[in-house]
Amino acid sequence: CTSSKAAETRAAYISCDDTIGLARAVCELYTGKRGESQIEVTMKCDSKSLQDTLFSTKQIEEKILRPTVLAMKHMLIKKQFGRFDWIESSNCLADVLTKRARGTQGIEKLLHVMRTGVNP
Repeated sequence: CTSSKAAETRAAYISCDDTIGLARAVCELYTGKRGESQIEVTMKCDSKSLQDTLFSTKQIEEKILRPTVLAMKHMLIKKQFGRFDWIESSNCLADVLTKRARGTQGIEKLLHVMRTGVNP
Protein backbone atom coordinates (compact mmCIF):
# COMPACT_ATOMS: atom_id res chain seq x y z
CA CYS A 1 0.00 0.00 0.00
CA THR A 2 1.18 3.49 -0.73
CA SER A 3 -0.52 5.15 2.25
CA SER A 4 -2.42 4.37 5.42
CA LYS A 5 -5.58 5.58 3.65
CA ALA A 6 -4.97 3.00 0.91
CA ALA A 7 -4.60 0.26 3.51
CA GLU A 8 -7.75 1.40 5.35
CA THR A 9 -9.68 1.55 2.07
CA ARG A 10 -8.67 -1.93 0.98
CA ALA A 11 -9.37 -3.40 4.41
CA ALA A 12 -12.77 -1.69 4.56
CA TYR A 13 -13.69 -3.01 1.12
CA ILE A 14 -12.78 -6.58 2.09
CA SER A 15 -14.73 -6.17 5.31
CA CYS A 16 -17.78 -4.84 3.43
CA ASP A 17 -17.66 -7.69 0.94
CA ASP A 18 -17.30 -10.35 3.66
CA THR A 19 -20.01 -8.77 5.81
CA ILE A 20 -22.52 -8.55 2.98
CA GLY A 21 -21.92 -12.23 2.20
CA LEU A 22 -22.43 -13.13 5.85
CA ALA A 23 -25.57 -10.95 6.10
CA ARG A 24 -27.06 -12.79 3.12
CA ALA A 25 -26.16 -16.19 4.56
CA VAL A 26 -27.76 -15.34 7.92
CA CYS A 27 -30.89 -14.10 6.14
CA GLU A 28 -31.08 -17.30 4.13
CA LEU A 29 -30.75 -19.41 7.28
CA TYR A 30 -33.57 -17.57 9.04
CA THR A 31 -35.94 -16.92 6.13
CA GLY A 32 -35.03 -19.34 3.37
CA LYS A 33 -34.73 -16.39 0.95
CA ARG A 34 -31.77 -16.60 -1.42
CA GLY A 35 -30.13 -13.94 -3.53
CA GLU A 36 -29.78 -10.35 -2.46
CA SER A 37 -32.03 -10.54 0.61
CA GLN A 38 -29.99 -9.84 3.73
CA ILE A 39 -30.12 -8.58 7.27
CA GLU A 40 -29.34 -4.89 7.81
CA VAL A 41 -25.64 -4.03 8.01
CA THR A 42 -23.93 -0.96 9.46
CA MET A 43 -20.23 -0.55 8.74
CA LYS A 44 -18.07 1.27 11.28
CA CYS A 45 -14.57 2.58 10.59
CA ASP A 46 -12.13 4.78 12.47
CA SER A 47 -10.80 6.36 9.26
CA LYS A 48 -12.47 9.75 8.89
CA SER A 49 -10.73 10.31 5.55
CA LEU A 50 -12.27 7.10 4.17
CA GLN A 51 -15.75 8.14 5.30
CA ASP A 52 -15.23 11.58 3.73
CA THR A 53 -14.13 9.93 0.48
CA LEU A 54 -17.21 7.70 0.35
CA PHE A 55 -19.56 10.66 0.73
CA SER A 56 -17.65 13.01 -1.58
CA THR A 57 -18.31 13.70 -5.24
CA LYS A 58 -14.61 14.30 -5.86
CA GLN A 59 -12.33 11.55 -7.15
CA ILE A 60 -9.77 10.07 -4.80
CA GLU A 61 -6.20 11.17 -5.52
CA GLU A 62 -4.71 7.66 -5.65
CA LYS A 63 -5.93 6.39 -9.00
CA ILE A 64 -5.43 2.74 -8.13
CA LEU A 65 -8.01 3.05 -5.33
CA ARG A 66 -10.74 4.56 -7.53
CA PRO A 67 -12.36 1.22 -8.51
CA THR A 68 -12.38 0.12 -4.86
CA VAL A 69 -13.98 3.36 -3.69
CA LEU A 70 -16.48 3.22 -6.55
CA ALA A 71 -17.44 -0.35 -5.60
CA MET A 72 -18.02 0.75 -1.98
CA LYS A 73 -20.13 3.70 -3.15
CA HIS A 74 -22.23 1.29 -5.22
CA MET A 75 -22.69 -0.92 -2.15
CA LEU A 76 -24.08 2.11 -0.32
CA ILE A 77 -26.33 3.14 -3.23
CA LYS A 78 -27.68 -0.42 -3.57
CA LYS A 79 -28.23 -0.46 0.23
CA GLN A 80 -26.05 -3.53 0.65
CA PHE A 81 -25.07 -1.84 3.87
CA GLY A 82 -27.29 0.78 5.41
CA ARG A 83 -24.70 3.11 6.85
CA PHE A 84 -20.98 3.71 6.92
CA ASP A 85 -20.26 5.37 10.27
CA TRP A 86 -17.07 6.93 11.54
CA ILE A 87 -16.15 6.02 15.11
CA GLU A 88 -13.42 7.16 17.48
CA SER A 89 -10.32 4.99 17.34
CA SER A 90 -10.78 4.23 21.04
CA ASN A 91 -14.13 2.58 20.19
CA CYS A 92 -12.77 0.48 17.32
CA LEU A 93 -13.32 -3.06 18.57
CA ALA A 94 -11.41 -4.69 15.72
CA ASP A 95 -8.14 -3.16 16.93
CA VAL A 96 -7.76 -5.90 19.56
CA LEU A 97 -7.72 -8.40 16.71
CA THR A 98 -5.23 -6.54 14.52
CA LYS A 99 -2.94 -4.49 16.78
CA ARG A 100 -0.67 -5.23 19.69
CA ALA A 101 -2.74 -5.16 22.88
CA ARG A 102 -2.03 -2.79 25.74
CA GLY A 103 -3.63 -4.82 28.48
CA THR A 104 -6.93 -6.65 28.58
CA GLN A 105 -9.33 -3.69 28.47
CA GLY A 106 -9.89 -3.94 24.70
CA ILE A 107 -10.52 -7.68 24.84
CA GLU A 108 -12.94 -7.26 27.74
CA LYS A 109 -14.81 -4.55 25.81
CA LEU A 110 -15.03 -6.76 22.70
CA LEU A 111 -16.33 -9.70 24.74
CA HIS A 112 -18.92 -7.44 26.42
CA VAL A 113 -20.20 -6.29 23.01
CA MET A 114 -20.30 -9.85 21.70
CA ARG A 115 -22.28 -11.01 24.75
CA THR A 116 -24.73 -8.11 24.95
CA GLY A 117 -24.77 -6.50 21.51
CA VAL A 118 -24.22 -3.13 23.20
CA ASN A 119 -21.15 -0.99 22.60
CA PRO A 120 -20.81 1.28 25.63
